Amino acid sequence: MERNSSLMSGAHLLTLLLLIFSSVQLKAQLSFYTGLDGYLDDNIYNNYLGVSDMINSFSLGTSLDFESSQNDFGVYYDGNLTLFSENTFKSSNTHKLGLVNSFYFSAVNPLTIGANYSFRNYDNGYDVYDWKQISFYANYRQYTFDNDFVLAGYIFNRIDYPNLETFSYNEHRGFIKYKALFNSKTSLLLGIEGNYKDYIQKFKQSSTINNAIQLSSFVQIAQSLGESTGLSLFAQVRKNIKDGNRSANWNDYIYYEEEMLNDRYSHDGYDGGVKLTQMLTPSLILSGYVNYAKRNYTNLPAADLEGNDFEYTREDDNFKYGLQLEASLGSILSGLYGDLNWDYVRNTSNDEFYNYSNQVFSAGFEFNF
Repeated sequence: MERNSSLMSGAHLLTLLLLIFSSVQLKAQLSFYTGLDGYLDDNIYNNYLGVSDMINSFSLGTSLDFESSQNDFGVYYDGNLTLFSENTFKSSNTHKLGLVNSFYFSAVNPLTIGANYSFRNYDNGYDVYDWKQISFYANYRQYTFDNDFVLAGYIFNRIDYPNLETFSYNEHRGFIKYKALFNSKTSLLLGIEGNYKDYIQKFKQSSTINNAIQLSSFVQIAQSLGESTGLSLFAQVRKNIKDGNRSANWNDYIYYEEEMLNDRYSHDGYDGGVKLTQMLTPSLILSGYVNYAKRNYTNLPAADLEGNDFEYTREDDNFKYGLQLEASLGSILSGLYGDLNWDYVRNTSNDEFYNYSNQVFSAGFEFNF
């Protein structure tokens, strides 16, 4: 009976959508993209072991968009296959299917709502990290002047780890952003965000958290230095209002969530950076960046290489810099783009396991049609 009811509800929803679309004049557009990237990574785990590998990544996506004078509706799919040459168990496939709708109260002030479902599967031996996610979101953009606007929104995520259920959670995120453009060719972006993480499995032990709260604020300034040069700077501060740890115990060894899943709620701190962009030709762009991040893991003990905990918690200083060359290759094939990248990371930590450097060379192509 429930299945029949669900089918009827789905049929009613489809009928309603068809009635809405048939009542307005629509423009439909179908688009595809495909990409191929290669990475030479000398530290795939980002730790002192320095395990290197050659990684190939293939991506494919499509979208179908319907446009009218007051409404834009789209359905899309994104897929990715990542293959490790040596550490083949880390190879994975990722899929994302979603829909999004923008309703315009005026010519430039849209209310956007959407939903998507995504999942990632790893090869045998690494499938403990498999995950599934469903997301719903809504945001509204209100222009205050010709080029200035306020954007406010809400995002709900449910992340499930089928083989690590203790780490599965629901997440609520709310944000407000303000962007302004000035006659000096300067743009200013300000934002605040509040995040609430609520674990699905609840525990009564005081040493294990059931939820976490993190607040963040950021500022970004971009400045045109001429017709072909641009400079941007950003800074961000993140503060945990409520935090703690979750862990899994295997073979008498404790694995913390941060160590397994790179959980951003496990640390707070600040980061900032600068990026310089130079248009060499109309089809060739060179950019370089330098970033710094301070990370305080207030509930994660630092340890030596034998796994013995120290009496103090982990703290990291993370420096990252790199170069990127982007090329529009439309003269060869319309819709073809390419890029070359070099990135270097130096992470200094009072946890010996996370004292490392990481260098990545990558190249890729993307074709839109």
